[in-house]
Amino acid sequence: MSKITQIRLVISQPQTSKHPSEWDFPNDEAMPHSMALVEKAASKCWNLIGQPREEIIKHLTPGEKQCTYCKAKVDCPAIVKTIAEASAGAFEVLNEPTPFSHDALAKLYSQTKLIRKWCDSVDAKVVDLVLTGEMGEEHGLKVVEGKAGNRAWVDAAVVETEMKSMRLKQDQMYDFKLISPTTAEKVLADNPRKWKKLSELIYRAPGGKVVVPLEDKRPAINVKPTTEGFEDAGDDLV
Repeated sequence: MSKITQIRLVISQPQTSKHPSEWDFPNDEAMPHSMALVEKAASKCWNLIGQPREEIIKHLTPGEKQCTYCKAKVDCPAIVKTIAEASAGAFEVLNEPTPFSHDALAKLYSQTKLIRKWCDSVDAKVVDLVLTGEMGEEHGLKVVEGKAGNRAWVDAAVVETEMKSMRLKQDQMYDFKLISPTTAEKVLADNPRKWKKLSELIYRAPGGKVVVPLEDKRPAINVKPTTEGFEDAGDDLV
C-alpha cells in the first residue's frame, strides 16, 4: 500500500467565489501542524459550550468572510466593537482642517466591506420588523408605497395577435439582439469546430484596477503617484 506524501486541500464556496481555493502541502510536514490547529480550535469551541454570553463574545473574531452568512450580524457586539475601533475619532477629525492620514484611511478601508454587510443586515432586520408591525411611527418609521415597476404586457400572446391585426411589421413588433458569447458556447457545445471559429471573434475588456489587502493572491499592479513628474510651484503662482 503506497503512502500518501502530498495533500491538496480544496475549499469550494460558489456563493463567495467562482474559483475554489486550493493548497498543496507535504503530508509529513503539514499534517501534524494542521491537526494541532484543528484540535486547538475544536477544544476552544468545546470549552465555550454553556459559557455565559459575555465570555463567548471575547472569542469572536468578526471579518468580511467569516461573517458573510452569519444571521446574528445585526446583534453582534463584536462587529459593533470592530466598527467603533475602525472609525474611532473619525467624526471628530471631520471638523479639523487636515484630512485623514493614510494610515487612518487604510484602517477604515479594511473594515468597509464588513461595515456594509452589517448595515445591510440592520436594514433587512428593521424592514422586517416594520412590515410585520413590531416597529412603527413611535420609532420614527412608517411604510409607504414605493416606485411602481416597469410597464409590461398583461398577456404577450394577446398583444402579439392584436399587433398583427394592426398589420405592424416584424421589425416594429420585435426587438432582435445577437446572442452573447456565453449563450453561443452553449448552443455550439456539440460542435467544437464552429465554436472555435466564433471564439476567435470574442473581445473581453480588461479588468479595472481594484484595491485589495496584501493577502489577496492576485499579483500587484505597479502604480505611480499622480504627483510624479510635477514640481511643487510653492508660492510662485500667488
